[in-house]
Amino acid sequence: MRRRGAAARKRYLAPKPCQIRACLIRPASPGVDRGPYNRRRRHGRHGVDAAAWFRAPGLWQAAQAQPTLLYRSHPALPLVSRLDCACCAVAAGFSKTMTVSTYARRRGFTLFELLCVVIVLGLLATLILPRAVAARNEAAEKGCYHNRLLINSAIERYAVANGTYPTLGDLNVPEYFPQGIPTCPVSGNAYTIDGTTQQIQGHAAGVHP
Repeated sequence: MRRRGAAARKRYLAPKPCQIRACLIRPASPGVDRGPYNRRRRHGRHGVDAAAWFRAPGLWQAAQAQPTLLYRSHPALPLVSRLDCACCAVAAGFSKTMTVSTYARRRGFTLFELLCVVIVLGLLATLILPRAVAARNEAAEKGCYHNRLLINSAIERYAVANGTYPTLGDLNVPEYFPQGIPTCPVSGNAYTIDGTTQQIQGHAAGVHP
């Protein structure tokens, strides 16, 4: 222990109340640490050395620019002064595995930074949205094409089996369409059969009535 003045040594050895269990922690000098009671008081669960396991995050010594290792080794600990008790160190939100970091003032975003973010998001939206809409329209066109193939195939099968061409009501049975006759995914309208060709009318070349 470093040499201290009489008044400083007296203040250092004064009892310090634990903020959790209201116990008194008195740092023992090296010469008073020989008995079992003093040894437990110094090295026990609430002893002075128990706090040595808790690192002080955000505290830096100005002289050597090195992080402090112990709470009780830093003379000007903010908020909670000189946590000599291990349970007080836990209550303060510090743990054994926390690393030491500098105090950094947290500042918000400036108006210029927010404006840059908005501009970047707008540029991304102008690049991505048209492609997404085009991909959606292309998928709907392909879906309409496959629906027309299925309905035309069902019309031919019904004509072969019954000797006459059906209407859409005749095909709306589980034998041909268990989930019902599909509608056009582009316009959302129902398909119609051309009475001349006996095929689905329209819905070709981008025209979807």
